[in-house]
Amino acid sequence: MPMTGDQDFYELLGVPRDASLETISHVCRQLAKAYRPDANRGNPVGEKRLKRITEAWETLSDPARRARYDLGLGRSGEGSTSHPAEERRSGADPVLSTLSAEAFKLATEQQPGWEYLLFPQVLQDEIDRCAELKHAYVRGIALGRPEHISRSAIQVWAQPRMKQLDRLVADIESAINVRLPPAFGEPGEPGDVREIVSVACLVGARYRQIIEWSLRIRCAAGPRGFEAVVNALAHFPDDVLAKVESAGRPLLLRAKDGIARAVAGESVTIDTRLDFDLSHREEFAAALKRLR
Repeated sequence: MPMTGDQDFYELLGVPRDASLETISHVCRQLAKAYRPDANRGNPVGEKRLKRITEAWETLSDPARRARYDLGLGRSGEGSTSHPAEERRSGADPVLSTLSAEAFKLATEQQPGWEYLLFPQVLQDEIDRCAELKHAYVRGIALGRPEHISRSAIQVWAQPRMKQLDRLVADIESAINVRLPPAFGEPGEPGDVREIVSVACLVGARYRQIIEWSLRIRCAAGPRGFEAVVNALAHFPDDVLAKVESAGRPLLLRAKDGIARAVAGESVTIDTRLDFDLSHREEFAAALKRLR
């Protein structure tokens, strides 16, 4: 089997990317025997191949190092040292290739506590992409097709929209409170990069959809007094949006501080759990009552 200095470790060993540690160990032993020094004395090519096989074993036999390698690290070739994150990104997992430079660095370098930094960084990047929409939300701008709601149809109009918002909020709660904790990994074990990124992107997507939901609500017009109903309903997500935002940059800053204190020997807990309440329910109910 031909081998080149910059060949992928899996190609080098001739094993699939999901090969078990037992398979990798067996192949490495066989190749090491074939290229052992006493059988390749005076053969520089054999020495280089043995060195490369050893590098492959040292990387793929360690779960954390293998995970980092699978994300795009360690493929720069024999004799190379380090490359900027942008260069490494081109060979990275597709899930990571769209991350910001800051998030990509966290995902690939995996310094202590990286899991608790990666989630808020990716989420903050998603929130930043919604800046214009959030500005429209704060200003109470309507976005969408205008619709007129008769007095008798207000409940029929409002109920499915409230259920839609409930589903979006439930998705965020499930992602942050159910999916995220196990993605951080057990103590002493690396977290699941793809799952952490997936959760952050899902929360970011629902954040955007909730803002768009509110802007569409404002497109409704109706009888006198209906504007108060629309205004209260459009503000239902206030608490949800504020808490999602708190899981971005504010959580990132708290996590950095907590990790620094943990490295210094302190016992630190980084709590990511969020519980949501829909705002302005009483105002909405009162506005509806006045229309009856």
